[in-house]
Amino acid sequence: MSEEILVKSSLLREEYRKLTHKSGLRIYVFPKKLSTAYAALTVRFGSLDNTLCPEGEGELLVLPDGIAHFLEHKMFENEDHVDTFDRFSAIGASANAYTSTDVTSYLFSASQNFSEALKILIDSVFHPYFTEKNVTKEQGIIAQEIKMYDDSPANRLYYALMELLYESHGIRTNICGSCASIAEITPELLMQCYRTFYRPDNMVLIVCGDVPCEDVVAVVDATLTEPARASLPPRRETREGRAPLGRHTEFRMDIARPKLSVGIKDTAIPDTPEARERRALILNLAADLYFGESSPFFDRLYRDGLISRDFDVGYESARGCGHMLFSAATDDTARLENEILDEISAIAGGKTPTEEDFDRLLRVHYAEYIKSFDNTEAIATALLDAVIDGVDLFQTGEVIASITREELMRTAKEFFNRDNVASVVINPTKGRK
Repeated sequence: MSEEILVKSSLLREEYRKLTHKSGLRIYVFPKKLSTAYAALTVRFGSLDNTLCPEGEGELLVLPDGIAHFLEHKMFENEDHVDTFDRFSAIGASANAYTSTDVTSYLFSASQNFSEALKILIDSVFHPYFTEKNVTKEQGIIAQEIKMYDDSPANRLYYALMELLYESHGIRTNICGSCASIAEITPELLMQCYRTFYRPDNMVLIVCGDVPCEDVVAVVDATLTEPARASLPPRRETREGRAPLGRHTEFRMDIARPKLSVGIKDTAIPDTPEARERRALILNLAADLYFGESSPFFDRLYRDGLISRDFDVGYESARGCGHMLFSAATDDTARLENEILDEISAIAGGKTPTEEDFDRLLRVHYAEYIKSFDNTEAIATALLDAVIDGVDLFQTGEVIASITREELMRTAKEFFNRDNVASVVINPTKGRK
């Protein structure tokens, strides 16, 4: 075990411990005296990792879309045919898993029997079980999941917009893949992915709750005995610093009211993790200032009946890409899109928020950051995001507090560019010509 490092925040009066196990697993333990403890074992393998180089071989292997998500599904199945979820339930723990663009995470929450639940978690992730039969069965299950998402207006809007904004970046591909791509997955291919990515030195364990660090280490010591390997699997990064591939598309679905989604592609993503975090914080603050529920823009369109409380706007990023998304159900998609475009032009032209509005929303964002430390799941999720992104969780508050109105205006003026905008409309199948 490497030397334990204690990370403290005098401002928050919080602390956590980080250390590296002999297996290479990085462990973060955030003590919090709350009734529920939370743990997440996360693999650096997500939907953007679409190639691998098998150990001992030089040839690059292109992976089927959706294989990271498929592998996540298979990790809760065991050779003794006892479902891992049932094992968690038997000791009073609640488990789940998810796959994102960057990672696959396996997690649980428990108010008792934490060490036993952690052992179940680690055992399940480090004992894969793939057969022709259970892979074929899973292909049918995930195909149904893909069809379900295809019937989701929100999902269709999102990926249709990603296909317009990006030409080749993996963000435009559904995390679940397609029915055709998952049909290419075999037990042998799953095992290749598992051996390449599912290794302790390519993983992070986050624990938050009233759990002694020594208890966490004891479980890891008992379950992971092999030393770390020589090198980590490479991760490709694709960046697209150019205008969107397309501008607008429309299609129909069986919905009650038209839906609009507008995206602004970020063509100036910084090189360092700290700069990317700062840019994301500034642009989310700008989204609230110019388009949030307390903005004149929202108030005017809400009073006119053009939008409702479901109007949503925010900046999001993944490895090598970033964008701001607007979405709403509205009876006049063309007018709403024009209103958004006009506001984008006004911001690019130097539209200035008042000092009072800026200060108020900056305090709101800072208060939300502080409040997030009252929940073990929120803490663990934020810490995991910070670790994966390569930034310091405790410095995020300082970054928020240091943002100035002038910096926000400079960033907004550069980012809000109509040349980088694309839009998607879903119209109802019936009742609309």
